[in-house]
Amino acid sequence: MERMKRTMLIVEDEPLARLGLKTTIPWEKHGIIIVGEARNGEEGFHKALELKPDIILSDLKMPRMDGAEMIKALREKGNQSEIIILSGYGEFEYARMAIDANVASYLLKPVSNEQLIDVVLKSCSRLEERERSSLERGVLQTSREEMKRKLVRSLIRLESLDALPEIERQAGLLSLPAVQEGRFLIGVLDEPTKEDQEELSYLEEELEKAFGKAKIPCTSGIYHQKVALIAGAKGLPEIETAVQAALEGFEARTRMTCSIGISAPFEGALRIHEAYEEAKSVATNGLMKFVNSVQVHNEAGSRYTPNLIRAVEIINQEYMKPLSVSLVAERLNVSPSYLMHLIQRELRTTFNSLLTKTRIREAGILLRSGKYRVNEVAYKVGYGDEKYFTEVFKKQTGTTPSQWMKGEDERKGGN
Repeated sequence: MERMKRTMLIVEDEPLARLGLKTTIPWEKHGIIIVGEARNGEEGFHKALELKPDIILSDLKMPRMDGAEMIKALREKGNQSEIIILSGYGEFEYARMAIDANVASYLLKPVSNEQLIDVVLKSCSRLEERERSSLERGVLQTSREEMKRKLVRSLIRLESLDALPEIERQAGLLSLPAVQEGRFLIGVLDEPTKEDQEELSYLEEELEKAFGKAKIPCTSGIYHQKVALIAGAKGLPEIETAVQAALEGFEARTRMTCSIGISAPFEGALRIHEAYEEAKSVATNGLMKFVNSVQVHNEAGSRYTPNLIRAVEIINQEYMKPLSVSLVAERLNVSPSYLMHLIQRELRTTFNSLLTKTRIREAGILLRSGKYRVNEVAYKVGYGDEKYFTEVFKKQTGTTPSQWMKGEDERKGGN
């Protein structure tokens, strides 16, 4: 099988030596493409960052920035090139610096063509091994995620205790607890699309991290486009604290909101399916969308007060109007201070923040549709001043409305 072609950058201050390294060996015959040359360490540093070569062949003693300084600077920037040092200086200190800088090989001049070819090809082999290992790690991680999903699915669908030993064995392989009592949590995105997998994974990661920090054992996975988590604890305050931390991390990471449903406490593996249905019913009831809601299944119904639910409905339906806390409070026949306190207590946010997030969320949808100019979108979501709208939009999303229209939002890797 033909070896994959590799790129190499030559860094050498002596012109004749540089020319010799480039031309006396038929590099292409060995699958090596010379992508650039540099006359000193400083130039080599910039070219390495620009060209991202697989291999860097460098002198050690050079003006402006020597090889050791260049290597150190490159490693600090995260450069992973195989670096081969060529030097006429055999002092131990330089060799030590090269080794400390994670250099592939250190050769003393003069070096024969055969020796240099051998060292370069060994670097190629190491690169192949590194890439193979990275690929295998990715496959293993994918396999683990699939096994977690199967584990959660098995627990949800469990109909007989006869299957429990196998489920416990699977959980053990994943170093996860086969939780058989506690509460079930379901997380659903408030703006579901066909490309939710990455965001669902982020939500799962944040929940796992928060529950781990709270020392609550849990088993989680993605099930039917929802994050399903079985928490080995029944106490509501500790679970809610962990969930709130996860929601804050999720929103900061994705600028999206979700709804979390929590079941009543359950005992016994055969009750898991019932707990799953309880959590799903409150997570998907649509009462408190777009506010990072947490709802608990109980006989009394929603944990949020009717006035709060109605206030959120008014904001979601009439965000484009000149709403204020006073106007909404008047429609609810409560005082503005009471409504502000209610929103703060139950949602941990303010009326203005809730209104702004709703307007910007809707603006994002309109901008992506490609049907409206920025000033038209600003007007449609309740902003009369395009400049002010742009400032608010950028503060909320990290990017401008124009960039958002092109799909360059920060969450998806845009500038």
